[in-house]
Amino acid sequence: MSAFDDVIDLGGGLVLRIIRETDAPSYWEVVETERRYLSRLDPYTNVALPTYEALLARVQATAAAVEAGEQETRGLFLDGEFVGRLYVALDRDKMHAVLGWMRSRKRRPEVKGLVTKAGTFMIRRLTDQGYVRISAIFDPRNHASRRIAEMLGMVKEGTLRNNVRFGPTTWGNSDVFAIAINPPVD
Repeated sequence: MSAFDDVIDLGGGLVLRIIRETDAPSYWEVVETERRYLSRLDPYTNVALPTYEALLARVQATAAAVEAGEQETRGLFLDGEFVGRLYVALDRDKMHAVLGWMRSRKRRPEVKGLVTKAGTFMIRRLTDQGYVRISAIFDPRNHASRRIAEMLGMVKEGTLRNNVRFGPTTWGNSDVFAIAINPPVD
């Protein structure tokens, strides 16, 4: 069972909760609205979510992973409306977590800042559970994710070269940002 609550009220109408099958239509709407922008920076969008059925299967798999304690991925809901996703993969053996995020850019102006608010909450929650490293990996051209990572207190550790495939012969890089909690003394 998940160590986190099913529904987390962050105030101001913002709620983090597990994404359910009933949320798939509004999730799909955000993916479709943002597809052109997202696919330029993240091949995951077109490879893993080419159809509504693929998204529905991803929602089901994510819910199972959360239930198994492998993830703490949550949907971001503002006043009941799906506006984004906070992905949290857990490595309990190493006490490392990897964050990822996606939000609607076109929905409402008040959506801006919600990923940072949710990410701040999740980082605090993870450190309270003893996690010693929390990282994020994203395309170097994704300036919005870079700003979010920096606002979350992460620092750039480096760039992974040619680690993401965008097409049969096209590769891309990823920047790695992280927070080390109680880093070891050198």
